Amino acid sequence: MSDNGSRKREPVWSDIEDMILSDIILQHISTGSTQLKGFTEASNRLDGRTSGACSFRWNNFLRKKLKKEIIEARKKKNYYKSGNENGTLQYTESSIQSTSELSTVYQLEHLLSPDKVKTVIEYIQELNTIHSLFRDLHAMLEEKDREVKSLKEINQDLLLRNKILEEDWQEFSSLAERFKHRGSTQFTTSTENVIM
Repeated sequence: MSDNGSRKREPVWSDIEDMILSDIILQHISTGSTQLKGFTEASNRLDGRTSGACSFRWNNFLRKKLKKEIIEARKKKNYYKSGNENGTLQYTESSIQSTSELSTVYQLEHLLSPDKVKTVIEYIQELNTIHSLFRDLHAMLEEKDREVKSLKEINQDLLLRNKILEEDWQEFSSLAERFKHRGSTQFTTSTENVIM
């Protein structure tokens, strides 16, 4: 608490923090452990989050969003439990799994739900469509590259022809100039011969 009695506000919960907290609590539910232990574990894994903050976040926000997942976790709890001689419930040896193994099982079941599979299939179909579009665009670009290359070759040929025409024109102009000059000289000479 600060001097004026107000409490320091914790930073907003990130999606990653929510995911970690959810996984931990669902694991505890599925193994028959208490949520209180889950809040303690979550506070140890999440920097700056107390078990009270984890409890508040779970009970006031996440629990409402994860109703289906909570039901599935409770089903797992019932599946893994069996009775012993005293009639009390305990986990069978085959059902004892590490927290990370349960998390993996939960994540796989969550990921492979029919809705998720449908979403993944739709996503893959979209990717295939986009890939096909890119392949078509690539083919079009290659065709345009070939056209550009062909036009460059035509342009080079035209430039070469233009240069030859310019050289021919200069040669013709020079020749015409000589004929003109020679013609006027011959005309003058022949006129002089006629006058004499």
